[in-house]
Amino acid sequence: MERFYTAVCEAINGWAVETVGARLSLRASQKAMLAAPDFVKADASKAAQALDRAKDGCRLYGARLIECVGAENGWLLFTLHRDAFDAYALRLPDEFEHETAYLDRRMELLLRHGDRPLPDCPDVLSAILTASRASVRGRWTAEEERAVLSMTHGLMGMERVRTEHSAARAAKIILYERRIPQ
Repeated sequence: MERFYTAVCEAINGWAVETVGARLSLRASQKAMLAAPDFVKADASKAAQALDRAKDGCRLYGARLIECVGAENGWLLFTLHRDAFDAYALRLPDEFEHETAYLDRRMELLLRHGDRPLPDCPDVLSAILTASRASVRGRWTAEEERAVLSMTHGLMGMERVRTEHSAARAAKIILYERRIPQ
């Protein structure tokens, strides 16, 4: 099974070719989950509007992949829909070997909360993409590990507790992405 980040990029590119006639150079973004600089010299807002109107046609594992598409400074900005993350998590095996690193032990704790749909929390979804990108490269930076470990740190009180109780699928994806070989 391919890594989640690779599957997301391929699905978006196939959909973009159909919708705007161009493959995109997707990369991580601070403004959205993914960004593409491909329309810097052209009209990015026009491309973003066309893609946003057609977002229901972008699917991954039968689930909706795109929440919204925007444009800023000539870049296309993609926010991903959590249904695609859930669909990927449901395709993964229930049992696989884990490492003993702190990050893996922390994710194992989240796994104990049971299988529920992912929380509606952009930081949790971004942590999954960060983990998958790191695994595609075959190495994790300390910054990426911190980003994954702190995926709920921006939340307060009961909101953080509820989010962590719904993050078992996120933990499963992160652990799986760390385990599968290159």
